[in-house]
Amino acid sequence: MAPLRSSSVKAQRSNSSGALKQGTLTFSSVKRSGSSTAKDSLKGKPTARPAEPITVTPIRVGGKRKRESDVETEAQKVEETTEVVERESLDMEDARWNKAYGAARAKMGYIQPVHASDQTPVHHILRVFDLSYEYGPCIGVTRIERWERAAALGLNPPPEVRDILMTQEGNTDTRLTENVLYGEV
Repeated sequence: MAPLRSSSVKAQRSNSSGALKQGTLTFSSVKRSGSSTAKDSLKGKPTARPAEPITVTPIRVGGKRKRESDVETEAQKVEETTEVVERESLDMEDARWNKAYGAARAKMGYIQPVHASDQTPVHHILRVFDLSYEYGPCIGVTRIERWERAAALGLNPPPEVRDILMTQEGNTDTRLTENVLYGEV
């Protein structure tokens, strides 16, 4: 059962609260009543011009996506000649990948990756690039898009990764173009 309060306790509280009174804040500025003075002050003055719209240029990553404003109409398009670019073939055992492979192994603590018995040093370099958080997220973008985004943001991605991805196999083989989590997530 709850304890009963006596009326004397209530009286003591009301008496003591009368002695403590919160002060009021006063402001030295003049109050304006209504907006008629604001309307009157704008009479006869030219209205402000609307600000020019700000044009934002998106960063293009990989050259796949275009905004509607970037798309030219058919009448404005000029026929361009397309050049067939021959890409060099990727040699998985080339000695130029040794330095990048050593750096990748050092980054992983010289531990052999799990389930990588059939993988080459090139695959290991790309895997370490995928799992390095300092170049941004890797989900939803290809390796070359991620490399270009990191380069555009000044994050200094390894140039060896771009060299691998710019080869014929790096452009066509899904195991090389897509990140290590492609199809898993």
